[in-house]
Amino acid sequence: MTATNNPLVFKYNTINNFLDQTGALRFSPHWESVRQLFTTHGLDAQNMILFSCDCAGRSDDGETTMSVRLALPDGTVVDADLCKGQASDRYHSIVKWELSPSESHDEEDLFARRILTNSDLAALFANAVESYYYLHNAF
Repeated sequence: MTATNNPLVFKYNTINNFLDQTGALRFSPHWESVRQLFTTHGLDAQNMILFSCDCAGRSDDGETTMSVRLALPDGTVVDADLCKGQASDRYHSIVKWELSPSESHDEEDLFARRILTNSDLAALFANAVESYYYLHNAF
């Protein structure tokens, strides 16, 4: 069995990625405008898991877009593109919002759903994210 298909390695890598990405979303000053954008749409970043974020390029009017993959508090997984204003340097709109099929068997999707839909695991994860973020950024 190689490291790439070892379930323990997968779980370890996934947890570390979730902690790192989600910590930035929930606590980093660089993500403040994203948190505010989600709040204006009735979403609480403190109860989401961020899988990934990538610069998606520029829109037709020259604004920067960022692609994110995240899990919402009910376990729904979403692929979204967020738009950042040139002048304000803040994310101000969601230009794409696609739900992943609820019957998805993607291991990351299932893992995030399990965390978010179990109140004990969600609380444990929230504490771990906060500890990981502040410890990681203390040095």
